[in-house]
Amino acid sequence: MYLHVRKTWANLEKQSTLMLHTNNKDEGSCWQVQVVPNSGGNIFTLRAGRSEPNVEHYLHVRKSWNTQKEEDTLMLCHHGAGDPGSEWRLEIGSTSGTNYLINQRSGTFLHLRASWATELKGSHLSLSPAPTADNLCAWCFEPVRSPGADASWLHLRSPSAIMRSTSTGAVGPMQKFSWSGAVQSFPGFSVIADVMPAAQDLFVHGRKLVEESAKGRILLSDTLPLSSLHMTLCGFDEVGSMQRRADFDVILADFAVSCHNQQFRGCGVTVRKGGSGKAIRLDVASVEPQAPFLELRQKLKDLCGKTKDNPENGKLHVNLGWYMLWQPPQEQQAIVDASLEPAYAELTEALARISKRFGLKEGEVPLSLPHLSNYPDMASFPHNC
Repeated sequence: MYLHVRKTWANLEKQSTLMLHTNNKDEGSCWQVQVVPNSGGNIFTLRAGRSEPNVEHYLHVRKSWNTQKEEDTLMLCHHGAGDPGSEWRLEIGSTSGTNYLINQRSGTFLHLRASWATELKGSHLSLSPAPTADNLCAWCFEPVRSPGADASWLHLRSPSAIMRSTSTGAVGPMQKFSWSGAVQSFPGFSVIADVMPAAQDLFVHGRKLVEESAKGRILLSDTLPLSSLHMTLCGFDEVGSMQRRADFDVILADFAVSCHNQQFRGCGVTVRKGGSGKAIRLDVASVEPQAPFLELRQKLKDLCGKTKDNPENGKLHVNLGWYMLWQPPQEQQAIVDASLEPAYAELTEALARISKRFGLKEGEVPLSLPHLSNYPDMASFPHNC
């Protein structure tokens, strides 16, 4: 997504002329960096490629910026060098390859509003008194590859701006989440094993980094409670049938005995970044004790009259707190994945800390003994059956 001058800018109110746009192929996304004379090369203006004939226009902070609504502080102006509202200073960003733009008039940072994806076109940008942890003050300078454009012509890309393309099956009426991303009623039955509370606590920082990522802010559901972290063994509603309840209780009791006081645990646990249509989660390669567990899953399938596993193909996992509600455009998938790198690294470190704290092998996560849950929604999986 690129800083862009709207095609109709000359007919719009001055505060509504700028937006973000996916297209960097037309002049609206082109900016010429012009060094301000006698500034030592540290101060520059940004001249818009899209201007009125024979009149240059520049990215500009209004004189009245500190009395305006946050989305009304920026505009295009024909005043260039010599007007502090059109003069900018560069600082290296906290993320590799990014930069901050500080205006000489306001001393504030060019900032993408966190709500930009749901705002009107002319309300995407604002000013921030300092760089924000969510990287919304960061900008990447990329060369304009058009005939006749020299090295002074650049695109300004926001590394944090993600578009919503299509919705997934988890959002909407009668689904797990509302259009706002909030949980909504979606009751059912599952056999689950909770991540032990002391282990859950070690994911707090990594979950915060997911929330702050571009993917977390735009494409994922609201964050589910830490207490909801669990591994599903059997997700068929049939496990809640009262006619089968006595048999079910015996199956779980037998499994508890077969563990022989061993810690029930996931093994070969890794962090999956996500990918197309997926939220970040823990993938569980196997469990210990393995033989009783495999027998347990088979008995649960038999009890429900099923031949296949649920989760599908026996793929065990722990949802770390989100469902994917929106797909990004294909061309933004790499940006989406990259935005999760800090969270991925921290959550991987958290797995190492969990193993050490519980005296387990690398990649092992302690789990409660399995229990049946009649859950009301995706935020709560109580031990209530």
